[in-house]
Amino acid sequence: MKKRLFAVLVLGILAGMPAYAVEVTPEHAQPPIHPAPGEPWYAYAASSGGRVFLRKHLDEDTAKAMAERECIRQAGPPCNSIAVERITRVYVAQCEDFRGQMSFLGGSNRDMGGAKWWALEKARLAGYTEDECTEAAKYPR
Repeated sequence: MKKRLFAVLVLGILAGMPAYAVEVTPEHAQPPIHPAPGEPWYAYAASSGGRVFLRKHLDEDTAKAMAERECIRQAGPPCNSIAVERITRVYVAQCEDFRGQMSFLGGSNRDMGGAKWWALEKARLAGYTEDECTEAAKYPR
């Protein structure tokens, strides 16, 4: 099975087909995608259950769409996404209240504190309190 999957992946790359996003949730992490030269956008998509997927692409919107599509395919909707530069720190907050669970992503080129602030601000705007949110993941690790 692994040999077949590897062969399909290699054939897809050789044929110029877009690669799928890989899951980067800490406990489910797969080998990283190695970016091609000049590929500046890193898109992260997080499921409501806290699973995180990464896709790298030259175009910001394409990277986000591909990461979100893979998140929905593997974890189910809804998924939130963010596209950032390689040097950006990303924080994923998983929040839960009577409405259920949702993940929010924040990014900062300065520090992880800024990335956390943005994620929690998005959660606050969606009606969650900081006490209802926990750290699901942060990148780079």
